Amino acid sequence: MKTQRKNAAWQWLGAAGLLGAAVLFGAPASAAILYVTPDDGPEIIESAQAGDTVEIAPGTYQYRVYLNNAGTPENPIVIRAADPLNRPVWDLVGDEDHRVSTWPGTYNAGDRGRGAWQAGPNAAWVEVSGIVFRNCRDSSSAGFRAINSGPVLLRDCLFEHNTNGLTGTSEHLQVEFCEFRHNGQVWEGGAMTHNIYIYGGRFTMRYSFSHDSHEGQLFHLRSVQTLLAYNWFARPSSYVGDLMTCNYLCGGDPYEQYMTLMGNVILQGAPLNASQLLVLYHDEADPPSAMHLNLYHNTIIGTPREAGRTHALVNMRNDSVATHVTIRNNLIYQVGSATRQESPATDNWTVTGANNWASTGANTDGLSATTWGDDPGFRGPVQGDFRLADDSPARGLAVSSTATLPAQEYYRDEDFAMHYRQRTAANDLGAFEWGTAGTVYGPYGPLSPGDDTDVPGDDTDAPGADTDAPGDDTDVPGADTDAPGDDTDVPGADADVPGDDTDDDGDEGNASGDGCGCQVGSAPRGVTLLRLLLGGWG
Repeated sequence: MKTQRKNAAWQWLGAAGLLGAAVLFGAPASAAILYVTPDDGPEIIESAQAGDTVEIAPGTYQYRVYLNNAGTPENPIVIRAADPLNRPVWDLVGDEDHRVSTWPGTYNAGDRGRGAWQAGPNAAWVEVSGIVFRNCRDSSSAGFRAINSGPVLLRDCLFEHNTNGLTGTSEHLQVEFCEFRHNGQVWEGGAMTHNIYIYGGRFTMRYSFSHDSHEGQLFHLRSVQTLLAYNWFARPSSYVGDLMTCNYLCGGDPYEQYMTLMGNVILQGAPLNASQLLVLYHDEADPPSAMHLNLYHNTIIGTPREAGRTHALVNMRNDSVATHVTIRNNLIYQVGSATRQESPATDNWTVTGANNWASTGANTDGLSATTWGDDPGFRGPVQGDFRLADDSPARGLAVSSTATLPAQEYYRDEDFAMHYRQRTAANDLGAFEWGTAGTVYGPYGPLSPGDDTDVPGDDTDAPGADTDAPGDDTDVPGADTDAPGDDTDVPGADADVPGDDTDDDGDEGNASGDGCGCQVGSAPRGVTLLRLLLGGWG
């Protein structure tokens, strides 16, 4: 399958020209424009200062990049594809003779193999757009890794066939219009790997497409503040995703963790662990005071299980930590129960919410005003079109008395992916409002009329990029230690062993190798959902 990328990039560049950085972030006209070709090394990219723009020519690049300079909110460092329709590719081959750590680069500490690109602890206010990260493999490695960095924004990037797609910790790591697919270890060994693995801090992901992980989850998050809005998540290897104990930039003790999913499409597929889609679980020595999960206006498609077996949308491991879940205005199809508690008799959990649609027979204990039915009324589910049909029973059922309402919606499906439209209203359940029309937006601005059609010639699938037979990318030996058919196993069995996400020198937080490994800094606390939804650096 090819993912549509026609996004009016050149139209936007034609209008903005070399002022693209200024349009996005207000960079001064006097800022330097730096140019990089495949004949250059990493030094030009790494030398960029506040307000500079680095333009990278099309081609294949085979060296490591270490970013450790800081921009400012007004004058960030902008690193982007010179031609967004022909993106530069960091392809590090991905076999045992070509580990990430063996490629040239200026950063040569013990953790140099942890990412093809790394943002060090001094990096801040950096935007990276239009880069393909492919075949970046090494122990606990990734296409891109943040090392307790300042704010970093990734836009219009593709992560495929890496050990992990994206990893690390940032004061605020933002991902927009990015695709993650087929990431997961093959020969590397070690802890479970994922499309996305965040160790702490604050994480926001919007208008993106994470699917078909080769091992592990589509998102494995330890962030203190998390917002996943207007994304498409599909077909994980293990299960969809989880929130687990923060490791770094946790904000001091006591702390609580919050994750909000709004306006997403979630397809369970046929994972190795089919008993759960989302999980809250504490697995470290220093637990948070509580974990909170909010689900608003998501369209969730489960996979029916065999007779006598069920599955939960949210597995609340309250035997390890206090867990609190709110579920409102969602469309939940073919999922056996909304939540499951590991220790229901323990007084440390709550389930609240209302106005959801659920399949007949689903357990929605704790939720009010549920509408049950057999058919949610999708326009074309066989074709992957989960917008609502005219006669959908999910229309007009949303409660609109709260501030947690979506202003946008994902556009459109897996063939034309990673765009959004303004949502005309929030009266309907799920990720899509019936009747929404109008301008479609991509990573470089609005599309011209007619640009939102399927066009052959997508550049995101490299020839031979995936040699797995259909469906084989979910069957990785040792990918999940749950016993076959055992739906009582939970994270901890297939999650990371404590300490496995540290560097070879024992230091995740400080690239100088002092081995601190401690929780440092302060992630923004008390950040409102409204501020997160508005985006921007803040």
